Amino acid sequence: MNSKRVFSVFVAALLCFGCAANNTALKDPAITQTKPSVKIVIAKPILDLDDSVTRVSGSASLTSDYRSIISRTAIRTLEQSFNAGIEGDGTAKDYDVRLVVKVNSMAYKLKGGYTWQLLNNENIELTGNLEAYSGENELLWSSPEERIMRDPSIEVPTGGVINQDAAVALTAEEFVSRLAKDFSASKLLVKLQKNSEMSDLAREIDTLPPALPGKNGANFAVVIGIEKYRDITKADYAARDAESVRKYLVQLLGYPEDNVITLLNEHATRSDISKYLNSWLRNRVSRDSTVFVYYAGHGAPDPRNGEAYLVPFDGDPNYPDATAIPLKTLYDTLAQLPAKQVVVALDSCFSGSGERSTMAKGARPLVMSNQNKIVLKENMAVLAATSGNQISTSYDKAGHGMFTYFFLKTIKESLLAGKSIDLEKLYAQILPSVQKTARLKNVEQTPVLLSGTSASKFKDIRMQ
Repeated sequence: MNSKRVFSVFVAALLCFGCAANNTALKDPAITQTKPSVKIVIAKPILDLDDSVTRVSGSASLTSDYRSIISRTAIRTLEQSFNAGIEGDGTAKDYDVRLVVKVNSMAYKLKGGYTWQLLNNENIELTGNLEAYSGENELLWSSPEERIMRDPSIEVPTGGVINQDAAVALTAEEFVSRLAKDFSASKLLVKLQKNSEMSDLAREIDTLPPALPGKNGANFAVVIGIEKYRDITKADYAARDAESVRKYLVQLLGYPEDNVITLLNEHATRSDISKYLNSWLRNRVSRDSTVFVYYAGHGAPDPRNGEAYLVPFDGDPNYPDATAIPLKTLYDTLAQLPAKQVVVALDSCFSGSGERSTMAKGARPLVMSNQNKIVLKENMAVLAATSGNQISTSYDKAGHGMFTYFFLKTIKESLLAGKSIDLEKLYAQILPSVQKTARLKNVEQTPVLLSGTSASKFKDIRMQ
């Protein structure tokens, strides 16, 4: 069958099922001001103190409303440090981070005598920590326990009354200021700001229109995203890429939710991947099925023969033949399915020298040619992020792999515009976008579309 005819059919099968029918900082310069785009709220402090606060000196008497003073001072200090607001009734989720001061213990001691014009010291000791939570009440960060003893010199006014309120407030301010510095030094704000800055680009693809009507129960997909590996470096944004692809398949491309398997991080071991690519698909796929397989994560070459591998969560590039999945095996397995058509999308690379490529320690990057030797079955197509010797890079501003970002962006824009697109047209739009954006990172990245034909060689379709 002519390859152009094959991929004209992919429009209905892969992309269009259902779519046609349907402010003042603290004095300490170590405190970093956050930008307005990162919203911080302050919760009511938690004072784990009973009424018998430790008195270091038995003669000391703590009569001030120390709970209210500590609480007010903590909120004011954090407000000034981070230009933050005060949480309302505790039910609002419209914020990036919520700060909670926790005071675990307090000790009080009075030194000096009740003499007119005599400077006395009230030693107040506080211990506790600061915690930061997300809008979903997930603990994002917790400071180590801080301990501070303040010796504020308080002048005894007429009548010999010690100004306990001032002593408690001064101590609480210094205590919370130190916690604020801990939080600033944690770099969580930097991460939150980075997420905020990339939100506009990410919103282009992460915000989907209302789900399109119509599902094709014969269609199946296996979506794999491995960002965090057990023994090797991470592949940035790979899990997020996979989650977005799953959303597109279910909401825009007509795949029933139960027909889409998503394997992320530790759930994408070699046995997990093999189970779903073999038994799970084989037991479900029919002649009317379109099968879509997506992989984002590390690829690896075997330095001995240059064979390309997908690296699962528990994979080891030093022993790829024993711990990884050969790309050829993936294609051979999918070729045995009785499906009408099979599409594979790979946001990975296999040279051993890229952001989404790894290899045995001490080995040198390879110029891969194996992918260009693979013969695909007539009903199969592979859309790969790079050619064999290139890097599959990330698009940090968008929080996605560069290939996946433009892959999804093009699908969304085309469907919203009512355009009927096939895989070749999709590829033709992705290619220049990826190439141009990658060059801004001083990287050459050329996506590749491979299609099966009746001949012994596949056709490598490129737009140079």
